[in-house]
Formats: sequence, C-alpha cells, structure tokens
Amino acid sequence: MPGATIVAFLNLGPVEIAVIAVVAVLIFGPSAARAMGKVGRTLLGVKKEIEDAKDSLQREVGRVVKDAVMGDDRAEEGKKAPPKPPPAEGPPSA
Repeated sequence: MPGATIVAFLNLGPVEIAVIAVVAVLIFGPSAARAMGKVGRTLLGVKKEIEDAKDSLQREVGRVVKDAVMGDDRAEEGKKAPPKPPPAEGPPSA
C-alpha cells in the first residue's frame, strides 16, 4: 500500500526532528532557522484558533439540537418567553 509508506516516513521522533533542525541551520544559517521557527509558531497559533472555533461550533450546534429536541425555540437557555398580549376585547358597544 503506497499510502502506508508515506505515513511511516512522516512518523518522526524527537531525535530525527533535532537532526533535521541542525542540518537546516547548517545549510540555511541561523536567520533562516529563526524565520522557520516563526512560521512554526504561527502555524501552531492557527491550529489553536481552528480548534477553538471547532469546539465553539460543536457547543452551539449541541445547544441548538437540544433546544429543538426539547421543543424550546428560544435562542438562549434561561431567556424568558415574550409576554403574552392582553386579551382582545370585542367591538366597542354603541
């Protein structure tokens, strides 16, 4: 299976990553290594924001589904239902 060899190839441990980092510094210099570090931190930040958005969306969808199952069409839990209008009176007597 060709996909399995790619996955096995990408399974790098800490020693392999350290060796790659040392080779990158030797080839590209320390300034490029700092730039690569900034890119890595940026990607980690983006990943964290995506995870936060996913969690928020799951909570919101879960709340909406719970409200639909319970027959509650109010947008937020604990929100009071709107007041009922006063009873309508008949036409004025002449």
